[in-house]
Amino acid sequence: MKIADQIVFESGDGFFSIDSSSGIAEISLDEGGDDSSVCGVTVGGVYCGKFAETDAPVTRLRSHATDDGKLFSVDMARRIAFGCEYTVEREFELAGNFLKITTDITAGMTGALASLDMEELFFAGDWEKVQVYAGEVLKDVRITEGDFFQADRVPLLLRLVSAGGMVMEYACGNDYWRQVTGSGNFRLEKNPDGIIFYRRLFQTAAGGEPDRKSWRVKALLSWKVPGEEPEKNTGDEITAEDAFGGMCMT
Repeated sequence: MKIADQIVFESGDGFFSIDSSSGIAEISLDEGGDDSSVCGVTVGGVYCGKFAETDAPVTRLRSHATDDGKLFSVDMARRIAFGCEYTVEREFELAGNFLKITTDITAGMTGALASLDMEELFFAGDWEKVQVYAGEVLKDVRITEGDFFQADRVPLLLRLVSAGGMVMEYACGNDYWRQVTGSGNFRLEKNPDGIIFYRRLFQTAAGGEPDRKSWRVKALLSWKVPGEEPEKNTGDEITAEDAFGGMCMT
């Protein structure tokens, strides 16, 4: 199967790119203005125990687009041919300022996991406000260098606002129940270039039985550039909000 060297789409106000050498996907956004700075998000790879997806070669990378150029999708795959012998398949679906990520992690013949870390999400930019929705209300989180937020359950929603007015949101998919394992660890870390969201789904206790099942985990990302007004659905077309189940900017 032929593997694309690089795939680039312009979607809404951002540019999506992924290349076969790293398999790392990125959304780049321009805040605009005289002292324009670039924000965005980079989607890393999973860790099956101590084995990193990014150490395995990309075995599939292909793209699809609708005739009108409004909807795009990219699917990729890797096989960790050592240790856990898991296959990682990922689909990116883009529509306007929305990105849906579906990751399938399939157990091999001898695969067993002591822990599973989903793709880290690196939000590049000068973020001055972070809000977390964990099932009650949207709460402001004080940003400090290093780790500044930690929870044992995946947040339903994260919202980041940059100094220039860029807004980015992360939401867990409709499989929230699957991401609540009782031994998860979800944390936010600030560094000089942005904020990293780490997502450990589970950690087997010492002496516990390693996990041998397959996993499907979804995530949603959306963004809004400064001064942009959300588009209204006139009923003539399906928006990304409709297609992806209702994550939208307020």
